[in-house]
Amino acid sequence: MLMRVTVDNAVKNIRDWLKAPDCFVNFKTAKNKKMKGTGMWITEHPKFIQWKNTGGLLWIQGKGELR
Repeated sequence: MLMRVTVDNAVKNIRDWLKAPDCFVNFKTAKNKKMKGTGMWITEHPKFIQWKNTGGLLWIQGKGELR
């Protein structure tokens, strides 16, 4: 019985470790830190306008920048 409890506990610990983070928590934290107008530049970028008009895949990548 004790061996079973130990194995069950180990499996639970592994599953908890592998579990994806709660994206909503990250979203709320980021939302509360953004400044007014953050990210609005993208809607004026030619690649975004082309994607919006034609559809397909829009791949945005880059690193954040503090100003």
